[in-house]
Amino acid sequence: MSISLGFEIRKKLSEGQKDFKNMDLKMVYLERVDLSHTNLEESDLSYANLKGVNLSCANLKGAYLERANLTDANLIAANLKGANLQKACLIGANLRNAELDEVDLSGARLSGANLHEALWTRIYYDNDTEFGAEFDLNLLKDKKTYNLDLFSEQQITIEKILRQLNVVYKSAKYYLGNKLATKYLHDSKPNLDWLKGFEIDRNGEIIFTGALIEHVGSIETKLMEKLTEKWIADFTKNCALIIPHFSCPLDREQDK
Repeated sequence: MSISLGFEIRKKLSEGQKDFKNMDLKMVYLERVDLSHTNLEESDLSYANLKGVNLSCANLKGAYLERANLTDANLIAANLKGANLQKACLIGANLRNAELDEVDLSGARLSGANLHEALWTRIYYDNDTEFGAEFDLNLLKDKKTYNLDLFSEQQITIEKILRQLNVVYKSAKYYLGNKLATKYLHDSKPNLDWLKGFEIDRNGEIIFTGALIEHVGSIETKLMEKLTEKWIADFTKNCALIIPHFSCPLDREQDK
């Protein structure tokens, strides 16, 4: 911990300074210091010891607080919009009326923290985030939470689907031509909102332009794969109506 930097900040606070915007405060030691109403916007407070600190009404917008110790911190009405709190310790922190929109809580420890009265439209977390037994994501209303681990799984699934679709579509264009292959591709697509995100770009490649689905888990991603398999199977059948010996190139890959 940077004790000397902590003394410097304490001195400036005693002189009435409140503006510490965009400062490098990595590993600063400020345990139980009164930082209320200070401006720490976009400052780097990673690995800082802020245990029991008073940050009420402080501006921490876009601040970097990775692995910071904010145990029992007073963050009432603090602005943490867009802050990085990855792996931060917020055990017992008071976040009542704190602005947490777009905050990254991946790997953060929040047991005993008051989050129910915090303000946000969306926050991000992952499977390592510890919310504590008293906090139930399912009871939230008008608030969105995004599990980044599940989003990663969904992105991998989409990349796999795109590869499969493009392999089959390319083969169909070779035998049927671009116009007919494109028609059969669209005609075979299941009528689901999520699949509407798959489109053909100017280069003739199938791309995904849709948005990732909130709260998607492993079961849902498996369902996405099954729906794609049906789409490809129906597409292959339609192509075979014109080219009787047309078969899915993915099946040929598996046979090798």
